[in-house]
Amino acid sequence: MYQQIAIALDGSFASLTAASFARHIAAECYRVVHIVEQGGPFGRPARSEAQQSADRPALAVRFRAETLAAMARASDSEPDLSVDIRFGDPVDELLAAGDSADMMVLTTRGRGVAGRTLFGSVADEVSRRGTRPTLILRPDHDLRYPERIVVALDGSSRAEQAIPVARRLAVTLGCPIILVHVVDQEELDETPFGIDALGHNSGGPAPDEVNVAIDQAATYLQQQERALETDEVVVQHRVVIGDTIPALIEFADPADIVVVASRARAGLRRLVDQSMAEHLVRRAPSPVLIVHDGTRSDAGGAKRQSR
Repeated sequence: MYQQIAIALDGSFASLTAASFARHIAAECYRVVHIVEQGGPFGRPARSEAQQSADRPALAVRFRAETLAAMARASDSEPDLSVDIRFGDPVDELLAAGDSADMMVLTTRGRGVAGRTLFGSVADEVSRRGTRPTLILRPDHDLRYPERIVVALDGSSRAEQAIPVARRLAVTLGCPIILVHVVDQEELDETPFGIDALGHNSGGPAPDEVNVAIDQAATYLQQQERALETDEVVVQHRVVIGDTIPALIEFADPADIVVVASRARAGLRRLVDQSMAEHLVRRAPSPVLIVHDGTRSDAGGAKRQSR
């Protein structure tokens, strides 16, 4: 069980997806964070401290009621819920609020009352700059109870930072972990030699090279699997062949949570312009849990949640 999960809401119906899904993850308490943006083209005029204090009670009552209604879709029991109303820059305030939580949950593409797409740009910035695990959903994601935790690994120590975070989540949810490594087809295709089905030089990888890449990936995943598996969690692994990001998207199921390091590589040596995490958030059929550099996870603190 987690100690505290922070849920970012922007006042839109779409953002309540985060509250509904967060209720699946057992926590001692949940904290709703709503930012009243001040200044700028979409923000309210700056409010004095006295005005902010006057605004907070009504906003807190509203967001508590909306959050409890959304969470009721996932569980009949009423959670321990607090509401944190903040005034200022949405990204800065969310990052500050998330520092004291075990996990931040938010929805991308929610629209606030001012009409701004808050959790498009805001979710991107939080995912880049955050220090705590950040679970990002799209409004079109399935809100069913998660069935698998899919961890994307590329052989780097940076990507492996996702493993302890995934383990804690899997133990809390009672889900198996699937470790996935993609043998990048684009990199193999750059190999100067290959034989096609007719025995001609195709300019792609030789069959032996493909088999070696698959064997190396499988050996690596087996090592990670043995180090991770305990009585509390079941761990499996899969080697997938294809272009890294499309292959991961195709592998993921709507009932998964995909866990990825914030700056994991696409393939074993080719960096993409945007992080793998950002691509997955925009296109994967399931929620994505982003693990930031240096993220710590108290795996021993997780307790299995009864379904």
